[in-house]
Amino acid sequence: MIKKTVEYSFFLVLLFGIVWVWQSVLLPCEQPIEYSLGTFDDRFGLSQGDFLHEASLAEALWEGALGRELFRYVLGAPFTVNLIFDERQEQTIEGQKLEATLEKTQGIQETLEQKQSKTRALYEQAGREYERMLASFKRHLDAYNADVAKWNKEGGAPPDEYEDLQKVAKALEKEQKELEAKRLEVNRLAGEVNAFSKKQVAVVEEYNSQVEEYAHRYGEPGEFDQGDYVGTEINIYQYDDIPHLRAVLTHEFGHALGLVHGTDPQSIMYHLMDAQPLDPVTLSAEDRTMLETQCTKTVWDIIWERLGLLRGRMTAVSGE
Repeated sequence: MIKKTVEYSFFLVLLFGIVWVWQSVLLPCEQPIEYSLGTFDDRFGLSQGDFLHEASLAEALWEGALGRELFRYVLGAPFTVNLIFDERQEQTIEGQKLEATLEKTQGIQETLEQKQSKTRALYEQAGREYERMLASFKRHLDAYNADVAKWNKEGGAPPDEYEDLQKVAKALEKEQKELEAKRLEVNRLAGEVNAFSKKQVAVVEEYNSQVEEYAHRYGEPGEFDQGDYVGTEINIYQYDDIPHLRAVLTHEFGHALGLVHGTDPQSIMYHLMDAQPLDPVTLSAEDRTMLETQCTKTVWDIIWERLGLLRGRMTAVSGE
């Protein structure tokens, strides 16, 4: 009887010891995750200090939501955060260059449109002036011809009338030269308008080709691959800019806390990095709920989760 009591007491002590160890070490969020800076590739053009600053802002989002310290930067900690340059960031740099080309082409197109619009306005104004001058010239010419015909019918104009007709003839000659100059101006402006139109067509075709190329290469967001969490490290492979880097770090820190992907496209834990707010980076209601759920788990919750995983694996094996 005494032996059984001792064995039972030992079992209880052992059980409570295991539970205490699990609660103090294995429960999520009970102790801050200590991390250090591991691999760091300077081809991103970012200093280590700036990278660690963004990491601190990313961890602060989770810590602020829960009201406790969840991460701690410790020099030499075995859990590392790495910045690794590969084809993903190379593609990002190429995409950014293409975006800059698109913006430049669009700027050229807008400049051409402005110039064409201004030139067209001058052309239309010159055309109206030409029509007005032509109508005036025809009236003056018709009047002159009528006077000449009249005096010719009467056998010739008196000296004073003849002198007046000579003055009118010179005025008509001057008016005709001005009319011709205006006609040449209208033709020149019409040529410029047409030239701008041809340039615009060429630029628009080039722009559309660039847009098509960009959409083909970068248009559709893929599965989240800007970073990953693999148990003892976080790897960051790609980001577009600093806010995007902060969002990627926040996402991977979430995985380090044990969070899975969410269902809200605006959640930082969504499986695509596309619709999340980046200015500033924020947590969604779903992110906060998942964090609270994860960080309030008991040891028994974890036991049941692991038993469920074990059952799932056994079922999968038995089904093979």
